[in-house]
Amino acid sequence: MSRWEYFDRRSRTDRSNIMILDLLREQSPFITCFHIKLSDGNILRLSSSSKRILIENIVYFPYSGLVLDSHEMNDSAHNYIKIKGIFEKHGIEKGLNLENSEIGIYFYFYNHKRLLEYITYPYNSISHDGTSFTILLKSEIYRLHKSILQNYSTSCRAIFGDSKCKINKELYSQTYRIIAVNRDILTISGLNKPQGFFSGGTAMLSNGKLYQIKSNENANIILKEGHNYDVNVDSDVVLTPGCDKKFITCCNKYDNAVNFRGEPFIPWR
Repeated sequence: MSRWEYFDRRSRTDRSNIMILDLLREQSPFITCFHIKLSDGNILRLSSSSKRILIENIVYFPYSGLVLDSHEMNDSAHNYIKIKGIFEKHGIEKGLNLENSEIGIYFYFYNHKRLLEYITYPYNSISHDGTSFTILLKSEIYRLHKSILQNYSTSCRAIFGDSKCKINKELYSQTYRIIAVNRDILTISGLNKPQGFFSGGTAMLSNGKLYQIKSNENANIILKEGHNYDVNVDSDVVLTPGCDKKFITCCNKYDNAVNFRGEPFIPWR
């Protein structure tokens, strides 16, 4: 598509949306139509109508009972649309490959005999409970933005301790003695690490259970809430630090700047 064809298409869509808005303000009755263009080139034409309808010599079928569920449009173009329906033969069937498909949404105002394009978005994902489903559509700009965030970020994109991070977490684990327990707070003896060293890490109790550490304040290890802790005083606990994915942490705490997978010096606002 050439640059001028793009702008011409964009202007037609804008004009169509203005007409849709005017007709909706007039409370003109309408049917929602869906053009589902699959990756193999086939097109499913479905509608929110309860019966088969003919529009501009094209038949739209009532299968799957598709309806617009929700949508969000904002100035950043991180737009999405959700379509709900049920799995049904000749409509959206279980196992239908929607990858790389596009779904065009149209409004047909039958009193005016006008079919107007609302928007066309690429398929993103589908969730279902076995019978009904929700299809999520996201704009190309949303997907581009997501791709950019995956490739450029001030924080590290590696998982702490994985093959890209290359830190051996066991080398930073230490065993301490629990001298007091107060709900989610473990007080340990002999702590020889700076304030907050184990925040975001893990605590393995003597019973083999592993818990997340919310914060580390002096000799107190505060575990994340929501657990019934089976902890005995005078038992051992193995503490392993975490990582907040900041460059300064990677440098000063783990001396691992060479493996930092982020761009901390790119200016961000």
